[in-house]
Amino acid sequence: TTILFGMWSIIPYFVYLATLYVLVDRMRLEATLALATVAWLMAATVLVTLWVRMH
Repeated sequence: TTILFGMWSIIPYFVYLATLYVLVDRMRLEATLALATVAWLMAATVLVTLWVRMH
């Protein structure tokens, strides 16, 4: 179960990196990092919520 959750936990990290990739040339670094962190937090919240409901 831990291994399976670890594989799924890559998704919020991908969301974080994708957000950084898209925003890094459009905004200041501080704002980009803040928004990427918020995007990660949202993705991680969804992941944990779904995981708890399914397991």
